[in-house]
Order: sequence, then C-alpha cells, then structure tokens
Amino acid sequence: MKNKEKKGLFEMIGATFIWGSTPLMLIYSSLPSGVFVFFRVFFAFPFILYFALRRSGIKEFLKLRPFWPLLISGIALGINWVFFFLAFDYTDVATAVGIYYAGPVISLVLAAFFFKGRNK
Repeated sequence: MKNKEKKGLFEMIGATFIWGSTPLMLIYSSLPSGVFVFFRVFFAFPFILYFALRRSGIKEFLKLRPFWPLLISGIALGINWVFFFLAFDYTDVATAVGIYYAGPVISLVLAAFFFKGRNK
C-alpha cells in the first residue's frame, strides 16, 4: 500500500470513528439535546468558516446567493439534530440511528410515489 493510500484509509477510519461516536458523546455528557447541538455547532463553526474562507476568500464567501435558503437549511439541520439526539432519551442508540438513516430511503419512495418520475 502506498503512503497516500494509507493516509486516506486512516482518514476514513478516523472520520468513521468520530461520526459514530457522536451519540456516545451525547449519552456520556448528560447534556440536554438542545445544549449538545448548540455546543456542537459552536465548536464546529470556526473550523468550517476557516476552511470556507481559505478556499474561496472573504469576498467570494460574502457573495453567497441566495442567502435565505442557506440560513433556513442551517436552522432546519439544527432542529433535525436536536430531535435526533432527543430520540436517544426515548429509545436505544441502534433504533434511533436506524430510523434516522432510513429517512432518505423513505423520502425516495415517497417522491417516486407522489411525483411519478416527473422532473421539475
């Protein structure tokens, strides 16, 4: 295995570990889901902003249009996380994660049923 391939493999394993450990961090932190989501966004925001500005520069970043769909999407994602983490208070991790990740599949089935293959 080449060094570049090894690095990629370790990055994938690290990302999987971090992604999969989030529900465990919530459980062991004993924080309410809303507080947990707040701190998750609070600590992630500077890193995301740094990489966004590094790639495009401040002028390009501020020209993002349309702005409102981005803002509404971010708010909806935050609410989604609150409900996702709140589910761990009512059921076990495996059930909550299984239902959460079934959402895109259910959306595809409903879209096929309601839109019947129509494009925009």
